[in-house]
Amino acid sequence: MLSLSNYEYNSARILTCLDNISTEHGAKVTGPKEEVEICNRRNPIARTFTTRYGEWQYINIAYDGYYVSINVDDNPFFGWSYTKSKIIDGKYVKNVYSERLEVDWLIDQIAYEDSPDFTSLAEQLWEQI
Repeated sequence: MLSLSNYEYNSARILTCLDNISTEHGAKVTGPKEEVEICNRRNPIARTFTTRYGEWQYINIAYDGYYVSINVDDNPFFGWSYTKSKIIDGKYVKNVYSERLEVDWLIDQIAYEDSPDFTSLAEQLWEQI
């Protein structure tokens, strides 16, 4: 079981909802996923997936001819970023720059609230990508 900060816990829950929303829209979530139990000081144990690389949580989505990777830093001051590249001949173009997601509205909710509406927040992120 992973014991996470409030911000990391809520970020993981949002990425899990984003996984479900992406699948409902016909997207394919790619890359390794590890199902784990997570908790923090205030919330009960939740079953979710995590894909971590160092201090980042991320999700990779293939949808409508594009490959999108959303990255969440474990420090809320660094925010969330994403890359979006075209898929050509079954492979995505790797020479793209990452851009910051407009998530200022999101940071306060996931850093300080105990139980934000994870599905609603994930839907708002889906609309941005």
